[in-house]
Amino acid sequence: MVVAMAVVSGVESLLKQAVMDVTGHILVMKPVGFDRDDTGMSTKLEKFSNTITGITPFLHIEGLSAHKGVVSGVVLQGVDPSSVGSVLNLRNRVLESTQNAGAEISGFDRFLQASQGSVLVGKELAKKLSLSLDDDITLIIPRATTVHKQGFTRQIGRFKVVGFLDLGKYEFNERYIMMNIQDAQELAKVGKTISGYRLKISDPSKAQDVGFDINRELGHPYWTRDWMEVSRNYFSAVTLEKTVLFIVLLFVVMIASFNVSSALFVHVLRRFSDISLLRTFGMSQKSVARVFSLQGLIVGVFGVASGLLFGLFLTKLVEISTWLYVPAEIYKFDHLPIELRWLDWLLIISASLLLCWVSSLAPARRASRMNPVEGIRYE
Repeated sequence: MVVAMAVVSGVESLLKQAVMDVTGHILVMKPVGFDRDDTGMSTKLEKFSNTITGITPFLHIEGLSAHKGVVSGVVLQGVDPSSVGSVLNLRNRVLESTQNAGAEISGFDRFLQASQGSVLVGKELAKKLSLSLDDDITLIIPRATTVHKQGFTRQIGRFKVVGFLDLGKYEFNERYIMMNIQDAQELAKVGKTISGYRLKISDPSKAQDVGFDINRELGHPYWTRDWMEVSRNYFSAVTLEKTVLFIVLLFVVMIASFNVSSALFVHVLRRFSDISLLRTFGMSQKSVARVFSLQGLIVGVFGVASGLLFGLFLTKLVEISTWLYVPAEIYKFDHLPIELRWLDWLLIISASLLLCWVSSLAPARRASRMNPVEGIRYE
């Protein structure tokens, strides 16, 4: 149970961190996008200066990528190099680094230093397209038009790969490409239009409430989405899985607690004469029942303690193991994340001890109701 809960908690934290690192805490958007020079929105957001710690514009575009004859659908994220670091944790998500004049430079720094023409590519997409550092990747954006017979035209651009991203989720790594927002605007031919702004706030757990306040302040046609809403299905699924897993494992513990009950029943029968003598000397039925209940609880304490130590050992073994293969395309992550939470431990300890105590009640009741005369007749 300790290992299972630690893995599920780790998955939950992994998803939360991945979503916040890639999307920010709050998204502010309009249905058709808006001009980057929209000063009205900036003025209204100043009222939340105590809560908002970072803001950066973004442009969301869907298109195609091509390299060495392989084509794949992608999501292009145009970001502002001067402000993206204050909202998104991309620096720690970049895998590759290079040497320049004897100094190591990360792909994110290369991306920031390059004025335009460079991109950061998700690691799974890089594998699919057989990309290496400094390779050129072709990006294709379809644009609707009434002039062309097919109803759309193609905007094509070539960009240099300066780093690979591990964004924490398989879908992100398989589709996402980060690029300069000016490159994205020029490639999509949208002028200064942006999709919206990403906000970072001081307390991510209050993103929903802050989002409501911002939405109320900005009014129509602006709307907001918090990081929990972006991947609500994932978080709901993880919470449900954690609850179901705990209940199932609790039934396993319940079955194991029957061993405590059966052992105490045997102990009561073996100590029948001793119990009878104690009753003869004046021990009450409640005292006898209390003795065996306490014995069951002591057995539970030792069992829970040994189980926790063994579970802690297994979690550390899973955490450092490199031989556990997790197919990322199925489970959305490529390793088993581990996170030990005190609340989970408290829940496991409380439930296990409660079951052990309940399983001792029947033997304790049986011991308290024994006839002392029968026990000392042949003594």
